[in-house]
Amino acid sequence: ATTTAGAAAGRMLDKTGRAMQIPVQITERPDSSGPFRWIVAEAVLAPLAPGDYAIEVTLADGKQTAGFKIVP
Repeated sequence: ATTTAGAAAGRMLDKTGRAMQIPVQITERPDSSGPFRWIVAEAVLAPLAPGDYAIEVTLADGKQTAGFKIVP
């Protein structure tokens, strides 16, 4: 959730923190209970091999990273 104005950008990172060629779709939706909006990041995980990854979302001067693991 954020109150920061502007457009967010996202990217997929490998376990070393390098950007990958997997597109990350960023959408947003307003929250009906307050003055903020939710930033939503989505990516297709099917092409990923088992391992550690992260999605990084950038908005203005801030960054939020969410790590995850693909297991067989």
